[in-house]
Amino acid sequence: MRQQRLAIIGFGKLGRACAETILTDEQLALAGIVRRAERVMEPLPAPLQNIPSVSHIAELDQVDAALICVPAEDVLGKAQELIQHGVPIVECASLHDAAFQHHKQEIDRLASRRKVAAIVGAGWDPGALSLLRALFMLLTPIQALWGKLREHAEQEAL
Repeated sequence: MRQQRLAIIGFGKLGRACAETILTDEQLALAGIVRRAERVMEPLPAPLQNIPSVSHIAELDQVDAALICVPAEDVLGKAQELIQHGVPIVECASLHDAAFQHHKQEIDRLASRRKVAAIVGAGWDPGALSLLRALFMLLTPIQALWGKLREHAEQEAL
């Protein structure tokens, strides 16, 4: 079975946790980390030092999906860009109520039009965890990554 190649968009706490977790799963491969242009040349910590660090996902080879790990205010723009390029996404922006509904509708509209998988709000809303767990596993079959996302969401909620 071919490994699913995932890109990490953003390299803060969540991006770092996702990247390190992907490295521990035999079914997944880390295609690379997309960082802000001014941070691309900064060395990645061990054990990520041999992973490509780029400023745009187009610079990576064979990406099956992208995990969007950027601040909430930047998620929609990144999601739209990736979906327009046919890249399936998983994102976990911490949005609520009307803001979340608008966010979800915009991503759904574009993902449906482009026929690209998009998992929205993964790991943040406790009601979404049970519903999205099965969808997330279909896109990227990794329990450890899901656990890290859930841990991070719980820490952020405190």
